[in-house]
Parts: sequence; C-alpha cells; structure tokens
Amino acid sequence: MASNEIDTDINNYTKDDLLDMLNLSSVEDVDENDIVDATRPLIARFSQENDKNLAYFFTEVQEKLIEEIDDDDDKLEEYNEQHYQEKGGRLQKAEYFQQHQ
Repeated sequence: MASNEIDTDINNYTKDDLLDMLNLSSVEDVDENDIVDATRPLIARFSQENDKNLAYFFTEVQEKLIEEIDDDDDKLEEYNEQHYQEKGGRLQKAEYFQQHQ
C-alpha cells in the first residue's frame, strides 16, 4: 500500500470506515488500547518505509478514533447522570448505543 493508492484525507472517512480499515468492530466495542494496538504497527511500518503521508494518515486515524471513544464515553456519562434515578442504576455502554442509533 502506498500513499498514492489511498485517500489520505481523514475527513473523507466516517469512524466506521476507519474502524473497518483497521479490522476493528464498532466504537462501542473497542477501547483506546485496541486502537493504539491496531495503528502502531502501521505507523511504524510506513515510517520505516519513509512513506510520511501514510504514517501521518494512520496517526490521524488513531487520534480521531480515540477522540470518538472519548466523546462517546462523555455522552454515555452525561446520559447516565440524567437517567440514573429513572433507571435505578447505570446503563451499560452497549444499551446506550442501542438506544441512540
């Protein structure tokens, strides 16, 4: 894979596209370690091959997906705070995403 074979504009991808590219499941099923474990070898490989465009692209992929997880965790925490008394306890992450997709 060379940078001329892939669109390296991170804005042209959804989070699901990026997860698929890394062979990861949906955001609610992965954590920061999964993302780092999937991207680190790619960043190292392309850096070693001196393909700065792809090394930078996969660094952006890593940052964007970690940010998405953090945003989703914040939304889940906010939702839980609002509905804690109604439900009598904290919702599981999967339950939250099932309700909001």
